[in-house]
Amino acid sequence: SQMEEEAWEIVNIPSIAEDDDPLERKPGEALLPEGPNQRTTEELEQIRSRHPGMFMAVHQQKPIAEEGDMFKDGDFRRYRLEELPRELSLYGTSDIALSEGSGNYTVHIVFGVDSAGHVWIIELKRARLSIHNGVDVCLELMKEYKPVKWFFERVGLQKAFGPVLRKSMREESVWTLLEEVSITGLGGKDSPDRAGAFAGAAQMGFIHVPFDAPWLGQFIFELTRFPSTTFDDQVDACALIGMKLLDLRSRKGRATREELTHFKLGETGFTFNDLRDANTRARMGRPRRPGAFVAPFPQTTVLDEEV
Repeated sequence: SQMEEEAWEIVNIPSIAEDDDPLERKPGEALLPEGPNQRTTEELEQIRSRHPGMFMAVHQQKPIAEEGDMFKDGDFRRYRLEELPRELSLYGTSDIALSEGSGNYTVHIVFGVDSAGHVWIIELKRARLSIHNGVDVCLELMKEYKPVKWFFERVGLQKAFGPVLRKSMREESVWTLLEEVSITGLGGKDSPDRAGAFAGAAQMGFIHVPFDAPWLGQFIFELTRFPSTTFDDQVDACALIGMKLLDLRSRKGRATREELTHFKLGETGFTFNDLRDANTRARMGRPRRPGAFVAPFPQTTVLDEEV
């Protein structure tokens, strides 16, 4: 006789507590801070910084997929602090949870763009925050990094977050330029097409992430599982970077010929299905079809030599 299917209840108890912890710990609390098998928060954070992928799989019960439909772990170039370019134009981007209690996260990202168009993600903050707390975190990042611009979806600036942020910026004399990014024609909030340009940039080796950042494991976990992941707030924040890449080349410093590869992201109709097809062909050993997301660098680029 055919065995009846058993119903299993899966309980995930991570080493460092996250939101909605089954043991009702506060986020950030260690599982075994005392006793013979203790692992203090400090020790766990050291493990996380050295081996973010292993930490997510073993300690947080969230193994990172080597390949996802849009992003692969290997797409992101790791850098150490001493490798960060000296000349970067700094920007910020945010995805805002506009409804308190919705369960969504507010994400703020600070990133730099070098003279060759590469993106260097420097800082990332992700938490469930009220509108006012989200504004406070955004302001602190603006004060610390002094970015040229900060990007938001249009709806984020038109609703409650924008007015509160602008009021706080005036009161604290923070003059970062806020810029709305239109997502018209790219589908709704859950549409994977919106992340196509950023995914293309990562695939081409244009996206750099810090080697030992405590947020890196969760960042890679979410992106490699998109669009099937429960949360996509970090993806949405990154999508805004992809939509603005053409405009963000650093005007500081000069690019060497080695830095100036033959490709740059362009504004095209490159979609999620196009990228998934390209990844499938690559895994099967077939050549990629010419992607609409690459285009030659402009001829006006300044080289590291006298012209």
